[in-house]
Amino acid sequence: MNAFRRYRMQKSPRWKYRLVYSTNRLLQNNSGRGNQTIKTRSGCGDESEIDCWAVVISILLIIIIFMIVIVTIYMTVVKYQQKHTSTDCNSTQIDDQNKIHNITATLNLSVNPCENFYRYACDRYIENNRLLQNYTHWSPFDEILKGNFLLVQQSILNLTEEKLNSSKANCSHPTKNISLCKLRQFYDSCINLTTIDRMDSWPLLDLIQQLLPHNHRHGINSTLSKHGSHVKKQSPTKHFHRILTLSMKWNVPTLFQFVIHTDGRNSSREILQIHPPKLEFFNLTYYDDPGKIQVYRNYLRQVWQHLQSTWHTSISLMDLDDIIQIEQTIVKLMNNEKKKIQRIPIIKIQKELCSKVNWIEVLESIAQIKIASHLEVEIYNEDYFRNMCKLIEAIDKHAFSNFVVWRSISSFIPYLSTPLVKLKDDFTTAINGYPKSIQPRWKMCIKWSDENFGVITSSLFVQANQVKLEKIKMVEKIVNEIKTLLLSKVKESHWLGARLKGEMLTKIHGISSMIGFPEWILNDTGLLNQYSEVRVKQDCFFENIMNVKAFNFKAKLSTIAKPTEIGRRWLINIDSNNALYYRAWNSIAVPLGLLQKPIFSLFYSNSAANYAALGTIIGHELMHSLDPTGIKHDRYGNIMTWLDNDILKNYISRIQCFTNQYSSYKLDEKHMNGNLTVSENIADSEGLKLAYKAYEINLNQAENSPCGNAEKNDFTRKQLFFIHYAQSMCRTSLLNYLLNFEMTELHSPNVFRVIGSLSNLHEFADVFDCQANSPMNPKDKCLLL
Repeated sequence: MNAFRRYRMQKSPRWKYRLVYSTNRLLQNNSGRGNQTIKTRSGCGDESEIDCWAVVISILLIIIIFMIVIVTIYMTVVKYQQKHTSTDCNSTQIDDQNKIHNITATLNLSVNPCENFYRYACDRYIENNRLLQNYTHWSPFDEILKGNFLLVQQSILNLTEEKLNSSKANCSHPTKNISLCKLRQFYDSCINLTTIDRMDSWPLLDLIQQLLPHNHRHGINSTLSKHGSHVKKQSPTKHFHRILTLSMKWNVPTLFQFVIHTDGRNSSREILQIHPPKLEFFNLTYYDDPGKIQVYRNYLRQVWQHLQSTWHTSISLMDLDDIIQIEQTIVKLMNNEKKKIQRIPIIKIQKELCSKVNWIEVLESIAQIKIASHLEVEIYNEDYFRNMCKLIEAIDKHAFSNFVVWRSISSFIPYLSTPLVKLKDDFTTAINGYPKSIQPRWKMCIKWSDENFGVITSSLFVQANQVKLEKIKMVEKIVNEIKTLLLSKVKESHWLGARLKGEMLTKIHGISSMIGFPEWILNDTGLLNQYSEVRVKQDCFFENIMNVKAFNFKAKLSTIAKPTEIGRRWLINIDSNNALYYRAWNSIAVPLGLLQKPIFSLFYSNSAANYAALGTIIGHELMHSLDPTGIKHDRYGNIMTWLDNDILKNYISRIQCFTNQYSSYKLDEKHMNGNLTVSENIADSEGLKLAYKAYEINLNQAENSPCGNAEKNDFTRKQLFFIHYAQSMCRTSLLNYLLNFEMTELHSPNVFRVIGSLSNLHEFADVFDCQANSPMNPKDKCLLL
């Protein structure tokens, strides 16, 4: 073998060596045969013809395989886009039966959009979403919340003993999943109506024993003794102190109510507020209505008679008139004293305003921490405190005990047996004039789980959602776009003075955003196990709710005067269907629970649906930083004064425009309260303008989005924006519910939220070609910036 052949054998694959060797042999055998020569072709360099074709065939095979893979991937992507374009892009309003497949199906084309755009956009939605029995309202936001709760429920039910590494009946032994185990126990005890109904009102016995004075129990003592209760005599002063402490521990509204929130003067810490209580009637004018007072008296009597029949004892009937009279007196004190939040050291309350109560001792016994005498708290006002303490001195001790017992019983009835819950529901229906909205039991249990184990339910919700990072990034993009536009509007506003404009710009720049969920919700073991000390039993729902409420209130109370851990807290539960601006932190929260269809979807990328629904919500929350309350806080959330007299007059006149506009709207011939809703109305109108401007800027991107064709239909893209906005606000409601809702709710009814904000927008009138002075295009339009 010559040197060339040895080299080829070493460097080439075995098959290639054989081909070359055979060719060389042919050349050698034909050498010297005259004119008979065999010529090699050099098209592949030094390779033989056979070697060349083998390489060509191999390359062709690779190319064919590569093309097949590319075509397969392309067809898969096309099918995926077609599928999701048809289901997600055209379906921005979908009811539970999936009957509505595109936005035009929900329009009432017989209504002129320039006359009443809410009816134009929402009539069909209302027709297709008739209220179920015992429901007072329904909207796309209710659809979202129902879906979120179902996801949380399934996550809780998936907490099996195997996953928990613990028996659900006993969470006491060490386990890293102890809080999850207790959440599962809490839910199981709540959903078990059979046990709850069998126990009926018996769980209240221990509570009443603790609250009633010894010499006022009469027939109840024999009943209590059967259940192992021990009665101790106490002096009237000690007993008063005890029942006040217990009611506050359970956060029962009696004479006062405790609220812990971020300090308005120093947003880096928490402060305690002491408020007047929330009483049985949400509308305080009802206490002057003899008819409603009689309904209340009947309700009191029915509940007490039910307790007597359940306990099989002749408990003396409470003096119902005493209870009602105490509540009426509290209401008069609240109405007589103008609300004026005052800051005062707690020792001053104890020594000068209300010496009847040892406030420091009460707080220390609940929070189990040392309370400094110089600790500042916020109170309703000093006169209310003084008069309330005079009332304490004047009230008969037995009457006061009855009052506290009743307030406690009434607060805890929702967690008791079906007959007691029905008594309360019937009372609410009789007072309000419409049936109380009764939720399915599973939904109530998830609601209570969410309220009391919020960190755990939020963590489960995030895990079950399988969140895509693109979703969070898209929302952050919308927030940043609208925030930038708000900065531009402030810069361009001619009526703002230089100082105010500078303060506003600084504040807007400083607004922080909480989008989706915090990362620690998935991996902070210490935080997720914060409920390890809560006592929970699988078959004792009433005891569980009492324990967890006391635990949570104690935890909140222990944060007083301590630094606020903004990075370790969120403003709202992650499964919530709402967004929020918190002025004390100058921050907005847009939780994952809100980022669901039909309000938001990745498949609405840069489309009218995302900007019209979610974008207006984001704009709304950002505008709260400059509304009549937000304007009083700086970039850190601390209270300050920005406005000089001239600018203040201009600001007030602009606010008054919104007040007058919404006060002119009537529901069942009743004018709305524009003063009550002015901050929300401003946020609606100005937030909509910001979202629409952001959408206009993104129209070119929308043309190239996967859902671009889905938005063409018979409308322009700008028209679709306003249709999407109105349809996100569609709501089916009982009229009486709306009328009662309006008395205390800070938001206007949805019909006026849509009509009011759109009629303030010139662009809406242009897009739908509304004539001047038509209902949706009035001559005078309200604007803040």
